[in-house]
Amino acid sequence: MAKSQSCKVNQAFAPLPLCHFIRGVRDEVTGPYSIDQGSALSILTATPAEEVKQFVETLLVHLPDVEVTNCRTGLAMLPFVDSVKGITFHLGETLLAEATVTVAGQAGYAACLGRDLEQAIAIAILDALMQSAAEAAIVEYPTILEFINQAADALQKQELGLLRKVE
Repeated sequence: MAKSQSCKVNQAFAPLPLCHFIRGVRDEVTGPYSIDQGSALSILTATPAEEVKQFVETLLVHLPDVEVTNCRTGLAMLPFVDSVKGITFHLGETLLAEATVTVAGQAGYAACLGRDLEQAIAIAILDALMQSAAEAAIVEYPTILEFINQAADALQKQELGLLRKVE
């Protein structure tokens, strides 16, 4: 796994290095690998939808059948924290695409902003594979980690570029 390069941007606002998100270490207790699921899903939902969908298309050839158990769009309240008082209030509603899938007996879930149901299904498939102990999932796991690494690096570069514009 490649380490992220440090930049000469104000480090107080720089995103965390990728190693804070993903730990590709074999762990017999929690499953085939230990991974920070929330951070991995955050990276995947922030990655451009077409990239995620194309990546999952390449994996589908090697996977057992994928069962989509739930796929829908809906509205969710968007919470926001007041920066002065620290009180959470609802800023408004946002449109979400939500999907639940089963791959090799393992459930996966995803919810992302917008109405792209294919994106939600693709991320749910990756979520199921990251949690699965099935042989097909274990074989694909290094490929999934590499994709998440590349996506995180691209998002970090994008964030640093925005920070440079502000400075």
